[in-house]
Amino acid sequence: PGPRGGLTILETAKARFPYNGGDVIEDFSLPNFSENFDAEKGIIDEEKKKELEAKIEKLKQVLIN
Repeated sequence: PGPRGGLTILETAKARFPYNGGDVIEDFSLPNFSENFDAEKGIIDEEKKKELEAKIEKLKQVLIN
């Protein structure tokens, strides 16, 4: 996806999931995927990488408790 990183679809899904019984805990969008992701290194943008890692940790805590 482009600069919005699929943000329109993400926003639509986040709005819809609760109507189907879903509980959106976190979300994440990686803009300019081809510039910010490497198949071997993963997420190149350190700030986005830290953001994703923090959100994964939050999700783990919610699932554990």
